[in-house]
Amino acid sequence: STLAAEQQHRERLEQIEMLHQKEQKVFDQLPPLDPTVTCDAIHQYLSTTSQFLNSYIADANASLEGTSHKLSVLEKQMSLLESKLDSIPGLFPDDEEQSVNATDQDNIIDNVAGG
Repeated sequence: STLAAEQQHRERLEQIEMLHQKEQKVFDQLPPLDPTVTCDAIHQYLSTTSQFLNSYIADANASLEGTSHKLSVLEKQMSLLESKLDSIPGLFPDDEEQSVNATDQDNIIDNVAGG
């Protein structure tokens, strides 16, 4: 396993070296780029990339604001619904009744399981 990995590694290094030699043959024949061309290309790349990122951030912020507004409306609606439901007497059992009912249910389950 280790020998096979070393062999693959050596083969990969040989492939990389061959590619490097081919690149050297091609690019050694070409004159270097004019520095203004290089600067213009880099400037264009940076400019378009920053425009894209600014646009993306603006879209993400607009989407986040929309979601935040929807969530705020939903919270207000939930609050209104809760207050309406709280105003109906007897709709929800009191906390004491809930704890008594829970104890009764536990006793019933214990009796059924035990019997």
